[in-house]
Amino acid sequence: STMELNPAERRKTPLLIRDLLAVGATRQEVATVPDAAIPDFDGHVGALGCCYVLEGATLGGQLIARHVKSVLKFDSANGATFFNGYGRATGAMWGSFCAVLNARVQDLASYRTAATAACATFEHLEACLSSPGEARTLRRADSP
Repeated sequence: STMELNPAERRKTPLLIRDLLAVGATRQEVATVPDAAIPDFDGHVGALGCCYVLEGATLGGQLIARHVKSVLKFDSANGATFFNGYGRATGAMWGSFCAVLNARVQDLASYRTAATAACATFEHLEACLSSPGEARTLRRADSP
């Protein structure tokens, strides 16, 4: 049988919305945050490359969550849900993602497709964080 990922259990936007509301943003303010849609990617393998970046961020989020809790006293109850990500299930979620990635990316062409999508995702996220208004229009097709 083919291993699949369940996108519903890996969505991060609801966590960000919850955190913004927890730290005092209004629903109207949350609604005005620009959409940082992921860059275009090449098929299923490209999507896995993009997910490599997004899922990998949950590992770093665990470190950030500990720091935010000790310094700002924020945790998943009051504004740091996103950084806590999958909580205690983070390792297992990363492992299941890697199993799917390794099953699907087994040749050089697939590896290149996934790596290209991962790099495009990093570049897109950087653009979103540095100039949010301009990042909304960035797509991989615009990159060299």
